[in-house]
Amino acid sequence: MPVRCGSWPMPACAFRSSPSPTSAGTGSSVSFAATQVLVDNSVLGLGIDVVSGVVSARSGNTLGIEDATLTQNGGTVTFLPGTTIVNIGPNTLITAFGQGVAAAIGPQEISVGSSIEAFGTATQTTATQTSTANGTSGVVLDASTGRVRLDLTTAQGLVTAQGAAALTLNLTSLGGRSISAFDFNGSGAAPNQYAVATQQGLDLTNAIVGAPVVVTGFPSAFGSTSPNYTASTLLDPTTIQAELVVDWNGGTAAPFTSFGSFNRTQSYARTTQHAGQASGPASSRSARRRRPPDAQLSAPVLHLPASFPGAPLLSAVCL
Repeated sequence: MPVRCGSWPMPACAFRSSPSPTSAGTGSSVSFAATQVLVDNSVLGLGIDVVSGVVSARSGNTLGIEDATLTQNGGTVTFLPGTTIVNIGPNTLITAFGQGVAAAIGPQEISVGSSIEAFGTATQTTATQTSTANGTSGVVLDASTGRVRLDLTTAQGLVTAQGAAALTLNLTSLGGRSISAFDFNGSGAAPNQYAVATQQGLDLTNAIVGAPVVVTGFPSAFGSTSPNYTASTLLDPTTIQAELVVDWNGGTAAPFTSFGSFNRTQSYARTTQHAGQASGPASSRSARRRRPPDAQLSAPVLHLPASFPGAPLLSAVCL
């Protein structure tokens, strides 16, 4: 078995022992004899750059990553606004979350919406000002002889059809990003008819047509037909926790002319509190996490008086 060390000398790498509990509660010594020892620059992962993010488009062996994160081989972490290019090839090692090298898969498994970590060599191809102006980060990662790991991706949307262990979604986001950021050309998927296969055991009782759902899993191989995604977990309206938040300029003790079907007393207390605290523009208030967007569609309707002070900002916040 190979043993990898970051510096030398580390004699413990050649021989390791650790107690292993037995059913009787006693310990036994188990030793491992290393067949290979890697040190310094021979350690896999040293001297390479890593780009992580969600694939927004793919053309051949070229991947586009929108608003990626670059971790340079020296440890510096940089946010890359715009589109970062990742080049892969037939020699790129592809693995999925929870799998080792022995379970490597093909490059076609990387599709639009895939959440990836790509390992290779990064270069700055254009100046920062030029790249910002044309919508790219100016960074290209060559992973043609490197590796890519697929991570779990979340998909959110409204159910348009339900089948046996399957859902069709009108997507609102992938990997936490608005669906408008993605180009599905060549992927075999359509965002408004996104076919999701669910693993055995997932309860689809409440994932009815029109309901917002959040699934976690992996997009199917690039260019493949239905299903477009395989889900291992699912959240539906009974498990998605959301809170309606209303902000406005000024303040009033009676902001609503009528209420929808939710707790009137609690909502009135919350809106009165917000009204008393709101003293400046809504944009200056503390930021709130607003997701998923589909939950906003199922929020009750609030009727505001015509004389309501300032333009209200309504959002559904998923906790």
